[in-house]
Amino acid sequence: MSSDSHAPILESLPFKSRPLGDEWLTIPNADGLQLTVGDGFLNYRVQGLQKENQWTWVQVAKGYQFDVGLLVAFQLRANQIEGEEVKFTIGPYLTGKEGRVILRFTENGQQANYVYSDNGFQPLGKSAIRADGQWHRVVYLMGPPSNNKGLIDSQNPPFFKLWEDEEEVFTWGPGHNDHGYLSGNYLADWVQPCFSMQVLSIGASASMDLSDVLIVQNTRDIYPWLEGTY
Repeated sequence: MSSDSHAPILESLPFKSRPLGDEWLTIPNADGLQLTVGDGFLNYRVQGLQKENQWTWVQVAKGYQFDVGLLVAFQLRANQIEGEEVKFTIGPYLTGKEGRVILRFTENGQQANYVYSDNGFQPLGKSAIRADGQWHRVVYLMGPPSNNKGLIDSQNPPFFKLWEDEEEVFTWGPGHNDHGYLSGNYLADWVQPCFSMQVLSIGASASMDLSDVLIVQNTRDIYPWLEGTY
């Protein structure tokens, strides 16, 4: 099916092979953060971090067309969060070189918030995810602005809407909050979802699992508010 068709294009990315298949791009970390494929999930783990501020990179290898709307759904659970800060990146670039949506755990996992990272953290919404081994369904929907037929620039930024366990956490875009979009390089025509983990402090330990990644392209006809009712 052509990517410019109006019909939704659905793609499931299960975790079955060891190592991961060609549908994933990863950058392993030699200083503690490990990636392990379990029974249908990907485990991120570090015990007693030896070097400060370490991360491991996981990104979908394929690019997805952005101007027709993109929905990404996945299951996420935190098993252990012990340390000053643990970050789990869940979105592609929104603005600038560091502009991503991040699930940020602080105070040994007692606080969890979705933030936007670009020269500091801008708050977006609170998360109910805690280090209790419980699975949570996270879904985000992103698309171009409706008021200029998909053209994206500093005056017409994209929007990003996120749900956690079927509860809306935030909608980020023109007219929805006080954070706005920072100037910089906005989303290109194609984006690559990423799921990366970063641990800040020496001695920290963390374990998280990712599963059931589902990507739906061409969501404009499914969600009418993409046309301007949001």
